[in-house]
Amino acid sequence: MSIRGLGKVLLFIGLVLFVSGCDDDSSSVANSQDDLGASSFSGIYLRRTPSDNGQYNASLATSAQSPDIILSGNHPVSDPSGEFGTNSSYESGSPGASLINGQINYIYVRAKNLSSFPVRANVYLYYAPAGLVLTPDQWKNNLITTVSGSDHISLSASSQGGIAVTDEPFYFIPPESSGHLSLVAFLVDPEHPGSIIDPLTSDEYISFAAQSKIAFRTMVNAATTAPVVMETFNFSNPDQKDSRFLFKITSSGLPSGSYVSLSGGSDGAAVAIPKTHVTGSEFSTSTEVTLPAGFKSALSVSIYAGASGFPKGASVVASQHVVSGRSTRLLGDATIVFN
Repeated sequence: MSIRGLGKVLLFIGLVLFVSGCDDDSSSVANSQDDLGASSFSGIYLRRTPSDNGQYNASLATSAQSPDIILSGNHPVSDPSGEFGTNSSYESGSPGASLINGQINYIYVRAKNLSSFPVRANVYLYYAPAGLVLTPDQWKNNLITTVSGSDHISLSASSQGGIAVTDEPFYFIPPESSGHLSLVAFLVDPEHPGSIIDPLTSDEYISFAAQSKIAFRTMVNAATTAPVVMETFNFSNPDQKDSRFLFKITSSGLPSGSYVSLSGGSDGAAVAIPKTHVTGSEFSTSTEVTLPAGFKSALSVSIYAGASGFPKGASVVASQHVVSGRSTRLLGDATIVFN
């Protein structure tokens, strides 16, 4: 079944919103997995984050940190399986390349066989303006084709644990003026025929992502020598009602003396975290705000270097979470990596 041109298709009749009440803290993640009976995907699987092990897990479903969408720059690799399909490369994540606007970008996708028998699936690749919340209306019409012009590539793995890599890369030249972009990989197999539900509420979006073989990548490279780094990402309220959201900045590896801040939105729906001192190698700060129904805007994340600058490998994640009572659920994130 082709994915191109799919419109409003109902993914599940009587949608089971198993994500409700799932907190972002470790105890809530455990509860979410327990409620699902620790069930997992079968067949070929794309990871949403490096720690994703294939279980149905709403706390990971919308994260845009997939190591299986691989950017190789403006040169294809001669042996994709040898380069990206070994156990060591799979465990080490993906290269930290960013899309290069106005130039050729070669993109590979890989997946692991979670079944005990040979499996095959088709993978489709899409793009969207870089955003925290990547609902299908933002990317479903932005298909990236392969070098040969196909709208998809087949992936196959003959044994359990086998790593499949697209033998032909996707080929993409982003416009010079497009800014940063997010990438979305979508797998279609007999158990997941590729239906896309649209439009989506926050709950429907989380459920759609959790129950689909889908992976997102919103990752931006930053120079370690810059005194200040500022990156902008779109955000929104997918709901047709006013909803409460938590916005969070999480840093890893930033030295003491660094600062972070966040700002965006508009009067009456402003999102702001003032310039805040980073007090440890693992640090986070957050704010909550109510956004009007259907609200859309942009969010700027600023990172200020201390006296020692930015160390290579440090990262900052900006994330948006929907608030329900005392619990929160991840709607999406974007990562800035220093290298």
